[in-house]
Amino acid sequence: MEIKIATIEDAEIITSIVENTITEIYPKYLSEENIEYFLNLHSKENIIKDIKNKNVYVFQYHGISFATATIQENNVKRLYILPSFEGNGYGSAIMTFFEDKISEKYDYILIDSTSPSINFYIKRGYYTIENIEFNISNEKILYYEILKKDLIK
Repeated sequence: MEIKIATIEDAEIITSIVENTITEIYPKYLSEENIEYFLNLHSKENIIKDIKNKNVYVFQYHGISFATATIQENNVKRLYILPSFEGNGYGSAIMTFFEDKISEKYDYILIDSTSPSINFYIKRGYYTIENIEFNISNEKILYYEILKKDLIK
């Protein structure tokens, strides 16, 4: 697995990874309104803003971009892995990379998560510190959790 900091040239592939993952995985767990919310939240414009701040990463396997994530201080955001690459240990490898990187400056790591991936994080030693109910539209609520893991320096 190769890891690189994203450039503007990567914006299209990152957007594709995010959109493909959301549209394939989220319908099993979330409402159409929730899916639309995430697609807007992770729009190409928002991805470009984060790329310009140099905190977006692209993960590749033999030159094929298959995952992306953004870090802001000690918070991992927008972690998406193409469904066809799931189940091969890449999620664990990516989280180990971020945990090691973040532990250089911080004592803990945070991640926001919805139901599709909460159990993955719990198995890695994360625990819920807050449950959020967020009104997105037409009285539709998005439920997510903020998870924390204490890091060893």
